Amino acid sequence: RETKDQGSGNRMSSIYGLSGLQEGMLFHNLYDEGVGAYMKQFVCALPGVVPEVLVESFRHLLRRHTILRSGFYHDAFSTPMQCVWEEVTLPVDVQDYRHLPAGEQQSAIAAYEEADLKKGFDFSRAPLMRVGLLRLGDDHYRMVWTSHHILMDGWSVAVLLEELQSVYEQLLSGGMAAEVQEDRYEDYIRYIESKDKQAEEGWWRSYLSGIERPVLLPYIDEVSDRTKGVGVYQQEEMEMDEAFTERVRQYAQRQRVTVNTVIQAVWSYVLYRYTGEAEVVYGVTVSGRPEELSGIEGRVGLYINTLPLHTHIDEEREIGEWLRELQSGQVASRQYEHSRLSDIGKWMGWRGDMFDSLVVFENYPMRREVRGRRWKLDLQNSLIRGRNNYPLTLGIG
Repeated sequence: RETKDQGSGNRMSSIYGLSGLQEGMLFHNLYDEGVGAYMKQFVCALPGVVPEVLVESFRHLLRRHTILRSGFYHDAFSTPMQCVWEEVTLPVDVQDYRHLPAGEQQSAIAAYEEADLKKGFDFSRAPLMRVGLLRLGDDHYRMVWTSHHILMDGWSVAVLLEELQSVYEQLLSGGMAAEVQEDRYEDYIRYIESKDKQAEEGWWRSYLSGIERPVLLPYIDEVSDRTKGVGVYQQEEMEMDEAFTERVRQYAQRQRVTVNTVIQAVWSYVLYRYTGEAEVVYGVTVSGRPEELSGIEGRVGLYINTLPLHTHIDEEREIGEWLRELQSGQVASRQYEHSRLSDIGKWMGWRGDMFDSLVVFENYPMRREVRGRRWKLDLQNSLIRGRNNYPLTLGIG
């Protein structure tokens, strides 16, 4: 049945449910009271950009990827649903700061970006993204691309930026953007909905057996909203030099595990020492991209998922053996990496949060020819801002 968007005459092209992580983000948006968790902001300098061509390039991305035309509705149906609209209008805001001295420009930029993050989004109004173009010189702009994490993961951002540069180059040369097959996020939702829930439950019950109480950070106040993104968040960066990084890689190779497993083991041991719990559990982010879906590397959407990692700490055990067991558990969990955290908690009979720290190992693929090419859309000094609802996240990239 066709449905029309009130006020715009726009037609809905598809309607389907949400992934578990999408539902969690929607929940936090409804109850965060202005906290602003899961807002994402990509900023960069754009020397020599042609704004009209850039905006048209973004429109191409919206036409190609259905998730970018999706609105989210928590109370219009019996369960939360996402609806894809045939056409949406990307909000673009252009500000001219050329008249300001350099110092005042920087203050104006900071104020704009902070205010833009605080705006949030109306989840029922697609798209849940907008672009700000701050003009700093006659041919120099700063782009502020703000979106909600419910739309896409970091891998998807890398895909979109590559597409944006490619389409911009085609349009700038007077050509037409190549027509490509529509990328339907619905394919992924239908895929995870077809999974055997009974098998999922059995596996998670076995993997998480032995956990009797939460493993929570000891320096966080015992409050009910400890994982609701409340409070003041800060970011600390630590850069490991090439020599240290190579030593970690070589150690991982000798133990026949990945660097990710080594990081997970380190954090497991830190939690053990600080909490005194030998049965350690915390959150990890998995890519969630099923090989069964064609062209999965180039798809855009929220494919990642947050799942519990469980390990037992025994100081008498040989470290290499423990590392390999830790990795074996993670490999085995891949067939159930689409499970909802809420379902896992229900199956285990958990009440409240079982963990409040998250480890994110970022390893987004980028083709060599893309990485080394000089694009006409030159994204300089880029960075991404954003945070989740956990009091502590360890990001490795």
